[in-house]
Amino acid sequence: MKKPYTELKNGDIVLFYTDLGFGREIVMDGTVMSVQNERVRICFLEGYKSRTEDIPHGKVISVYDPEGEDMRIENYSGTGYYVE
Repeated sequence: MKKPYTELKNGDIVLFYTDLGFGREIVMDGTVMSVQNERVRICFLEGYKSRTEDIPHGKVISVYDPEGEDMRIENYSGTGYYVE
């Protein structure tokens, strides 16, 4: 099952693609701070520091939901829904 990104809300835990300067996009997890027109503001840990970025909604992969489907995305596994 897929959920539209407009259903994301503050506090949701999501997986998303980002480039932290490694020259390729990697999957990270973070917490939704706000949902704007075409972007989702996400707070996540990078090393020992927290970081907040506006991520294009197309780079948000999935949202955690204990009632969701079993999922495995790269080095993450759990239950949730894909975001479209």
